[in-house]
Amino acid sequence: MERKKIFSWILAIGMVIMMLPLNAFAANSANTTDFEYSTPDDITIYKNETKEVEISSYVYGNHKSYDLDSISVSSDNANIEVTQPSKGRMKVKGLKEGISAVIIKYSWLYNGKKQTGTSSFKVTVKDFQYCWELEGQGYYNDNDSNDLYIGESKEWNVNLRKIYYKDNGKKYQQRIKNFDIITKTYRKVENEDEDGDEWYTEVIDNSLLSIDIDHTDNSIKVTGKKEAECYLDIQVRYQGQNIKVGDGDYWEDEDKVTRKFDTKKESYKILENSSAYRPMQEGDIYTEFHRLLVNQKINVRFQLIHIYYDEQNEERKTENLSNAVIKAYYSQKEESGEFQNVELNSKPKLSRYAEMSFENNTLTIKGTNADPEVDEDGDYYDCEEWVGLDAYINGKKVESSGASFEIRKNLENEAGFNGIDNDNSEYDEEYVQLKKNKSKTKNIGYFSIEGYSWDWDKDEPYKADSIEVVSSDASIATATVPKMDEDGDYYCTFEGKKSGTAIITFKYTYTFAGSSYTGKQKVEVIVGYNPYTSYQLNFVKEGSGEYTENEENSSDDHDFLKMSNPYNATLKAKVYKVCGDEDGNTTKTEVNNFTLKCEEYEGTDEDYDEYEKKGTIKTSIDNSNQSIQFIGEANAYCVYKISFDLNDKTENQYNKQERYVSVSGMADDDVYYTVGMAENSDNQVVMLKEGETFPINVYRYDSEHPNGINVNDSIVKMKSSGKCLEINNNSKTIIAKQAARTQLTILMNEDECDYIELDFCIIPKSGKELSLEKEEQLKEDGDTFVFVPQKTGQYKLLEIFKNALYENSMAGIEVLDSSGRKVLESDSYYSSPIYKKAASCVFDLEKGKTYYFSYDTCYSYKGYTGSRWDLFRTSPEKIRLSYIEDDDQDSSHAHNYIATITKQATCTTDGIRTYKCSCGDSYQETIKATGHLHKETRNKKEATETEAGYTGDIYCKDCNTMLEKGSIIPATGQKQPSDIDSTNTPAKPSQPSKDKNNTSSTQTPKQENSLKQGAKVTDNKSKAVYKVNGNKTVEYNKVDKKAKTAIIPTTVKVNGVNYQVTAIEAKAFANNKSLKKVVIPASVRSIGKQAFSGCKNLKTITIKTPYLTKKSVGAKAFKGIYAKATIKVPKKQKKVYQKLLKSKGVGKKAKIK
Repeated sequence: MERKKIFSWILAIGMVIMMLPLNAFAANSANTTDFEYSTPDDITIYKNETKEVEISSYVYGNHKSYDLDSISVSSDNANIEVTQPSKGRMKVKGLKEGISAVIIKYSWLYNGKKQTGTSSFKVTVKDFQYCWELEGQGYYNDNDSNDLYIGESKEWNVNLRKIYYKDNGKKYQQRIKNFDIITKTYRKVENEDEDGDEWYTEVIDNSLLSIDIDHTDNSIKVTGKKEAECYLDIQVRYQGQNIKVGDGDYWEDEDKVTRKFDTKKESYKILENSSAYRPMQEGDIYTEFHRLLVNQKINVRFQLIHIYYDEQNEERKTENLSNAVIKAYYSQKEESGEFQNVELNSKPKLSRYAEMSFENNTLTIKGTNADPEVDEDGDYYDCEEWVGLDAYINGKKVESSGASFEIRKNLENEAGFNGIDNDNSEYDEEYVQLKKNKSKTKNIGYFSIEGYSWDWDKDEPYKADSIEVVSSDASIATATVPKMDEDGDYYCTFEGKKSGTAIITFKYTYTFAGSSYTGKQKVEVIVGYNPYTSYQLNFVKEGSGEYTENEENSSDDHDFLKMSNPYNATLKAKVYKVCGDEDGNTTKTEVNNFTLKCEEYEGTDEDYDEYEKKGTIKTSIDNSNQSIQFIGEANAYCVYKISFDLNDKTENQYNKQERYVSVSGMADDDVYYTVGMAENSDNQVVMLKEGETFPINVYRYDSEHPNGINVNDSIVKMKSSGKCLEINNNSKTIIAKQAARTQLTILMNEDECDYIELDFCIIPKSGKELSLEKEEQLKEDGDTFVFVPQKTGQYKLLEIFKNALYENSMAGIEVLDSSGRKVLESDSYYSSPIYKKAASCVFDLEKGKTYYFSYDTCYSYKGYTGSRWDLFRTSPEKIRLSYIEDDDQDSSHAHNYIATITKQATCTTDGIRTYKCSCGDSYQETIKATGHLHKETRNKKEATETEAGYTGDIYCKDCNTMLEKGSIIPATGQKQPSDIDSTNTPAKPSQPSKDKNNTSSTQTPKQENSLKQGAKVTDNKSKAVYKVNGNKTVEYNKVDKKAKTAIIPTTVKVNGVNYQVTAIEAKAFANNKSLKKVVIPASVRSIGKQAFSGCKNLKTITIKTPYLTKKSVGAKAFKGIYAKATIKVPKKQKKVYQKLLKSKGVGKKAKIK
């Protein structure tokens, strides 16, 4: 036995000795072919255009990345001009038409030796480019069917442009008017060969569609003629060449647009009508519309409607078919594993999760089981029943659809007042602040169960059975029992007594599906105010230029100063000392003795694109005049942090506001139009009286004309919907004809994308007054009411509907002051217009001022129209205005809030911004914790051939907290397998071994081989590219352009190490025309700029992460996705995400649920 042991030791030592020179040889024999450099993609630019290109700062090899020691670029000819790389970026300028190569030479250190490499990418320079696109009724590709009824027409405009750059580097677009539009109408005939392979043959058939091309305005009109599934190809030919499709920023690979039409004489839809009041909706029901508890039973009635086109009235019409027979079935899994359809009838049948019967087109379903099924991989299936539906007329099947039902065990913690955002238990951010011995009435929202406010069985809003209100200290604050008003919202009055803090707890019971539940929510009530002193910094612009002040000024939300030609502007500073006492009274006095400071602000590394300085801007501080002058040039840009010191040292030097100002010269492409010599505001409306004439004078502003130039001669056409305006295109005037709210569109001929939309409010001659507590009937074609408040305070506008509202259908009533500015809804109240007979909005109005309540044409439900956006579109039939009594309001005072930061946010704790009025009224906002913005790596050690290294620990430089513990880096002589290929050169697999089940598996060393920050890895299966952005975290960097679905994983495994996917890189999916569906996991914390911009066919987005904020989602992240996209978001973030996503480019017609 001892001999065996000795022999084993000798053998092991011998193997180690034999391997040492092999490892050493492998390391020393490495050359540049063992490494790879990530070369930029080929690019196309215009002559005189300058384009920034991102280049890598690493080379990759042996599953690791290596920092470059040096890098330089050059061009192989004089067609382009290149700049040397800086911070991973370089610039390329087109000089003349042709093809050039940019040569990249780089070096890096490997095992102490300098290695060199060369790479290149191609640059194509064009003098100009023609492109065209369709504008009109929806954008469909050849995989999407566009329903078209016989006799019905659809129309598009064809826009052709010439794109080029002038010598000054500015981009121009020239509209081309005279060109050929070529169409082809055809069917696709399926063929099959001997091997069963299928293909399609195009068969020309001009009998299917009527094509009318108008060359005057370059439009194309398509009318259905014959029932068929057909295709229409549209091409544009100019100067003998077919022009590619594009919008000037990117081009399609095709020179044609294909529209697919399902032309039909009529069609049918199975709709669901679960109550007498609720309007019907499509039979393909989303799961969340039907959630059942175990032992809960509901009835769902289905009905068939007939849809056809009325050529005489030129509109689609619908009719209910009461004689239709609808049959229902469910799928049952047999012992063989196959699924078999089981027809439902009047006798109840038991499926896996429910008991169901079907009679007289009505489904009766009762939840019986909520234990999820587990598959062979250990994944859980939802407890969901799907019921198939077939509709018959005279024995012939005409339509199929289905409905889904999710079965759940209970509804604990699934209800509450939606105006209290604290998840039923916490009160971190929900509070009310009161003066001593004053009260305040608040809307705490409607009572919702699982996010829904309407009880379909009772056809009324959900209600709490009982509500108990408990104060933690009744000597400080109390609250009344909330009461529900007629539109379902609950109101509660909070009363402050003495200074201090009390917690108000709302305990409630409610009944759902025959079972009783309890819940509670808490609100913090603060009575009195903390005395404070702060210093406020404001600016007034002197001379030329434009200055926009951002009230929530911070390093993320800047003020904006735009310098006009000759590109200089001056800001004069004003400093105010703001003091508040414990009674909430505020005093504000100007401070004149201070010294200004100004420094460039570069932001963090993640913000490089946003804060990168461009061009030259010089600053000059004149403290004698307390002003700062900025002198720059066109296209220059820089962000400045401006602060001040108080010269009087007896003053408190804390709580001094600093402002961040983005300063820029008028950009090359910064062109806008106004009506009159002032920029139109999105929040302003032109006020006219009936019969009044308004002259149209359009001014264009650009870098050559910073003060504006009249371009009335460039107006192509003015148009408006409705009968409110009489337009004279010759004299460029309009006449107000009818009191209402309307919009004028002015088209300019310099570029078909240039247009102005001007909002008008037409005031009635008779001065139709709106009275308090009086119901007013609305005219169907629009109207305007006048109201002059007798008290300053909050007024509630109740909107009463004939039909229930459907999801995004919102009432179009707006409140305007006498200058035409819109009065925004009060943020402290919640409007709830989803599936309700009434909805309310609350406005802050001032005593004695004149306000106009205006609306455009009313819409009423007329049945299914074929468009989900227009489905059940409706407007209120009646309105009623009422005053909200509040002891805390002063009837003669108009609030003038001053914002101060009363608690600075730190890395981990939230701060507080307090808004206070001189009357003592105040409210607070939470400033989110900054997070650990400034990080550094400590204890880092490089690996050698024989000694392991250490990635280093990540520390926050601000609070000195260790954020991530590092990991061991194997010695460079060791090799490891990779689950994801970190280079484009396949790694040599390790020797396979047999596991217990005698299956082949790859040995993984115990030590993990983490990649360096910035390294990129490719998923061999999905072709997705990831970039390491931290210790064991990656960001989604690039997607396979051919992929139609991108399901971003929560984690990816690289070299045996699990990396969490925490971010989506800027432009990761940009202009991906194949992408239709994206799933963003809960691990994602940020989405970069333009991440999904230009994804025109992206129709479904599922966002599982609850961590997205305005700061963590980049600008235009969702700009240009499918206009009617469906975006599913976490239920608790729905309200926040609706606002966030629309600010990042999601269109108004998108459905966020």
